[in-house]
Amino acid sequence: MPWLDLAELRIGLGCMRLPADEQLASETVAAAAGAGVSGVDTAHAYAPEPFQLGHNERVLARPLRRHGRNRAPRLVTKG
Repeated sequence: MPWLDLAELRIGLGCMRLPADEQLASETVAAAAGAGVSGVDTAHAYAPEPFQLGHNERVLARPLRRHGRNRAPRLVTKG
């Protein structure tokens, strides 16, 4: 599946400050995906505490899977 054309990348969700509560964070991501967010910005280091690396990946995986490959937002990160 090709990357979105710039004209399609309209709304993004920055996940640096997702709630520490995984249920609330998952609901936030699901609501964003349901509302048509086309990009999700995340990183392995985004976590409520330094010892919780990978928090965002766990939280993002569940609701994005439910939205399916064709409707789910693209995941983006920076290096």
